[in-house]
Amino acid sequence: MDLDESTVKRSRLLSTEFETMDWLETPRGSRVGGRPTDGASDTELDEDDGIPLVIGHSADTGTMHAGRHEGGATVGNDDLAPRHGLDRRTRWRRFRRKATRAAATAVRASTPGLFLIILGFTMGATALALDMATVYVGALSKSGWVWGAAAEASANLTAAESDVGADATPGVATDSLVGSLVPGGSAWPVQLLVILLVTNLLGMTATAVCQWGSEHAVGSGIPEMKAILSGVVVSRYLSSRTLLAKAVGLVAALGAGLTIGREGPYVHIACIVASQMMKRIPYFARSLNASDVMRHQLLAAACAVGVSVSFGATAGGVLFSIEVTSNFYLVENLWKGFFGATCAAIVVRLANGRGIVNFFTNHFDLLTHEPVELVYAAIVGISGGLVGALFVKLLKRLVNLVRDNRRLNTRTGQHVRVIAVTSLCAVAAFFIPALHGSSHCALSLLLSSESGCDRIPQATSDLTGNIGYLCIVTVAKFVLAVLSIGATYIPCGVYYPILVIGTAMGRLIGEVLALAGSVSDATPYAYMGAAAVAASGTHTVSTAIIVMELTGQIHLLLPILIASLCGWSVGVTLSRDSVYDVMMEQKGLPHMPSLGRTRLGARKTADVMEAPAAIFGPTPTMGDARAALATEAQRVPVVDTRHALMGTVRRADLKQFLSRPDIVDANDTEFVALVFSSREAADIKRLVDSGEEEGLAVAHLSTATILYVDPAPISVTQETPLQKLFFIFSMLGLSHCYVTNRGRLVGVVTKDELLLHTLS
Repeated sequence: MDLDESTVKRSRLLSTEFETMDWLETPRGSRVGGRPTDGASDTELDEDDGIPLVIGHSADTGTMHAGRHEGGATVGNDDLAPRHGLDRRTRWRRFRRKATRAAATAVRASTPGLFLIILGFTMGATALALDMATVYVGALSKSGWVWGAAAEASANLTAAESDVGADATPGVATDSLVGSLVPGGSAWPVQLLVILLVTNLLGMTATAVCQWGSEHAVGSGIPEMKAILSGVVVSRYLSSRTLLAKAVGLVAALGAGLTIGREGPYVHIACIVASQMMKRIPYFARSLNASDVMRHQLLAAACAVGVSVSFGATAGGVLFSIEVTSNFYLVENLWKGFFGATCAAIVVRLANGRGIVNFFTNHFDLLTHEPVELVYAAIVGISGGLVGALFVKLLKRLVNLVRDNRRLNTRTGQHVRVIAVTSLCAVAAFFIPALHGSSHCALSLLLSSESGCDRIPQATSDLTGNIGYLCIVTVAKFVLAVLSIGATYIPCGVYYPILVIGTAMGRLIGEVLALAGSVSDATPYAYMGAAAVAASGTHTVSTAIIVMELTGQIHLLLPILIASLCGWSVGVTLSRDSVYDVMMEQKGLPHMPSLGRTRLGARKTADVMEAPAAIFGPTPTMGDARAALATEAQRVPVVDTRHALMGTVRRADLKQFLSRPDIVDANDTEFVALVFSSREAADIKRLVDSGEEEGLAVAHLSTATILYVDPAPISVTQETPLQKLFFIFSMLGLSHCYVTNRGRLVGVVTKDELLLHTLS
């Protein structure tokens, strides 16, 4: 139908007005003003509902109007204009898209929380299982099992002694039988021999598990996590094999009666569980393990979970894990530590059979907080600082002695060491009843304010007023802890033995003050001594919070803090290293000390840098790649024709690249394509085949020999002060940093080289 000139003008005017409407969406493929948008054809559909948007002609008025063509009829513009300018279907689709995006965002934000919930409850259950296994294994060597065997072997045992052995139950061996092993009668040599056989068998089992299972299971676990969180790569340290060796070795070592703790191995186990969850659970592998920053934060939170299940202390566990594993801590990661530690503490507290109560409950008269009592707290703190510093010094001497003796480091020598220490611990526990049992049992004994209670033998172990016996217990625990930690090849913790030593020392000082009439109760000073010695030995002040959470003695906050701060001050003054630093040196793990302990002066980065072991130019070949892999460099820098730093290639990527079947037999002169993006292999191969460049991809490539490059390496200039460089390494947990001069690569600084110069 032909239209007259006025009708055409009116239709054009209406079309122009229609194009300016801000309420009507014009998706790709729709028609506005008689022409398709974005170059779409006339047959393309509206992507919202598949109905073509057209400009219709009215037969009544002879005008053009906007509408949708449905079933051969054109729906007018008035029918398409609902309230607020959008039809109901479009508004619903928009709302659904927004809701979907919001739900996806909420799921991504809650993923770390879900991970920590699973980690906390899993680690709580794991810790309870290990504690139960330790109780039953310990009962094998310390209660009715061994004593029953000894009774059958010796006919000279009295009926009373036989009843003690028969009535003993494994479930209470570590608490109610303290002091029941006082040798009596003519059969005590047989009893001692049986104990030596069983304990040495368990000690050798713990050593063998570490030898054949995983050497990374030896020691505490906290020093290694400090190294990992500071950027050191420790291969296979967080493997499932190491987890099994750590758990079995810890149970056997604790059952053998060695004076060790469990907090360090629990931290290690928690970090292994977290790492395996991030690797083996697909959802967490995609959302958490892919990010190095998130992985680092969750491993730091796992350290707090491990400390929490050891003590049942949430706040103290988080603060302690921060102090012993980090020089600098991100505040945004704090909630993760508290969240995971709370979940773990809930499991431990509810499973102890007494509800949510403290591990060590006690009741005594409140201190008046008179000035003289605060002075006594300071005296306990200074004494504890001296004891803690001496502990670290002796442990370091012993560790160096064992490390320098080759015979002691052989497999046979490691078994000889553990047999000697285990035998000494068994003999000491046999003749000193207060040493019998676990560290938890010793703390319960020393923190008890009851005189002659059923857990303390009335003849020789009544601690109230027995200063001589307390001196023997303190010295014996000190010596046995140093030997058990420094001279054995087993999984072991450090914190519990130090707490026991401090508790015994504080109780001793309290008993002296009580005999002098200065105080009425000596028990509160046991709490102060525990906090002081632990603060001195570990160089942490969060021990005061842990002690209060363990015991619930919040009214002792001020004197415990005074003792803890005094002990910490003396410890850091007399001993440069903490007990965990000594264990790091034992394993040769580099770590970043505090900035105040370094001797940097006015030196620059140029004074400590060295030449890179390997460099990739703009046109690397297969021969260059093989030569770089032959070096020990963890990353290979990539430079352009002006020698400007462009990126780095990881050693793992280089090794995987050269192990490909189509690359193994490649010619050394064949070029390698360096790509700086994450495009799919098909797109990159298409670029290579077509001759197009991707990043520093060179021409003359016959196959898609592609090697990915990290385009954002961290670098400093050669004039950067060494103090600032040290701060960068500590904050970011770097293992190396490149040095440039006006953009040109001139060297590299590794963590080992930096530590060598800063601590010399």
